Amino acid sequence: VKIYKDLQQQTKKIHKKDLRLYRVDLIVELARRTQVFSHSCQVCQDNKKLIEDLSANVSQYLETVSGRRKVNKTIDKILKHFRKEHSIFLKGYFVAYWSLIGIVLGIVIGVVLALILKFNLLSGSLFGFVVGLFTGRLIGNLKETQANKDERVIRPNIKTLFDQIIEKTKDLDDKN
Repeated sequence: VKIYKDLQQQTKKIHKKDLRLYRVDLIVELARRTQVFSHSCQVCQDNKKLIEDLSANVSQYLETVSGRRKVNKTIDKILKHFRKEHSIFLKGYFVAYWSLIGIVLGIVIGVVLALILKFNLLSGSLFGFVVGLFTGRLIGNLKETQANKDERVIRPNIKTLFDQIIEKTKDLDDKN
């Protein structure tokens, strides 16, 4: 409740490009997910305090380099906890991860095949890169689709950030 009101006030003071660059849109979703797990997870209870601090002071933090680092480190810390302890991932995680794996394996297999079949190493590695990237992205998209179905993907959207905040504060005002 307090987080949404604080963020509503803070986002008025932050340039739109900074909202996206410093992932301020994630704070709303992280707050929601943290609230869900805070009853059974001590780290999530601690993270709630960090999120409350971020939501109340994010515009001041973004004014300095050290403050920007603090915002990024805090968000990364919370995301890492969600990934390791609750199997919740940021949108695009699986695609990026499996693309990297696919590229590395594709290049290795392409070079090995080029050596065995006496092709040009550059051609073999390029072919392996393309096939590995395609295969990795395909696998990553399949994994991400499954995680979406299981509601294990954090999908922040900067366009809806303001709408979410306004909607939540209206709901809270109606209750009071």
